[in-house]
Amino acid sequence: MLEALIRDAKTAPKSLGYKLKNNLVTLENQEEALTSPYWAYIFAKDIIGADIEACQEAAIKEPEWAYRFARYIPGANIEVCQGGAVKDPDWAYHFAKDVTGANIEACQGGVIKDPVWAYYFARGVKGADIEVCQEQAVKDSEWAYNFAKDVTGANIEVCQEGVIKDPVWAYKFARYIPGADIEACQEAAIKKPEWAYRFAKHVPGANIEVCQEQAIKEPRWAYHFARNVKGANIEVCQEAVIKNPNLSYYFAKDIKGASIEVCQEVAIKEPEWAYRFAKDVKGADIEVCQEAVIKSPVWAYKFARYIPGADIEACQKAVIKEPEWAYRFAKDVKGADIEVCQEAVIKEPRWAYEFAKDISGADVERATC
Repeated sequence: MLEALIRDAKTAPKSLGYKLKNNLVTLENQEEALTSPYWAYIFAKDIIGADIEACQEAAIKEPEWAYRFARYIPGANIEVCQGGAVKDPDWAYHFAKDVTGANIEACQGGVIKDPVWAYYFARGVKGADIEVCQEQAVKDSEWAYNFAKDVTGANIEVCQEGVIKDPVWAYKFARYIPGADIEACQEAAIKKPEWAYRFAKHVPGANIEVCQEQAIKEPRWAYHFARNVKGANIEVCQEAVIKNPNLSYYFAKDIKGASIEVCQEVAIKEPEWAYRFAKDVKGADIEVCQEAVIKSPVWAYKFARYIPGADIEACQKAVIKEPEWAYRFAKDVKGADIEVCQEAVIKEPRWAYEFAKDISGADVERATC
């Protein structure tokens, strides 16, 4: 059977790719090569005596191979190849940039269908019409910004008109482009809270009050505004932040001038943040935080273990609702009632065993019953 497979493999028709790879191609294979723009280009490039005109006619049916044909094949008709290449903005740009004898105006006509390549054309091709390219580039905010930043001779005012359709690029324009209209860019940037915050933080001449008014529409950016923007109204930012226990904790912890009592009132709505508040915030009311913490065995355990002044008995009552945390409480918390904790643990064999093994003063007999 193996011999039959080897015999069949030797007699089976070989692909053009296989023949090229193994140096089996001859001029007789040109007709086959002409069925594909890629193979037509490869044939003209690698096979001595290839019919350049015939290969070119096949290659230019796809813009990439029209470009490559003009660039790499001696005797290529630049004008004919260019006609194929300019059907795609990408290859129209590369043609103008890389091919000696390219018609810049004709290539530009192919490029300006797309803002990205209009930008690259103006930036990278000598002789490009900056005004014509700019007209297309500014249809997209990102490329309007890049055009103003990178292209010599760009019209800042025209580019800005394209940029202010998008808050992100309006912010970047105001921050990095000399001559930007700060007020116009700010008006666009503040449509989204994140960029209102960033505008106030990074752009000289920003109107802090106007930016703050928009930034505080999202608690996260209200927090950052209060923390990082000079001149922020702490009370106004805090009012926005205290809708969220997590951020209320961070606000009290990080922001000078925060109302500890107001932030604590919100933070304690969730046991985790009540615990963290008591642990990290100077001036926290330990008793108030503990009331919230003891709704959860996990955080009640942590509270008793790490918070000075915690009510061990109150935390223990919460912890013993779950055998694992009853075990950990007895093991790690000074002042734990071993008998009470063991009573909770013996409901589950695993933790009863661990308790008897690890806890000094455990009733071993009860654990093995």
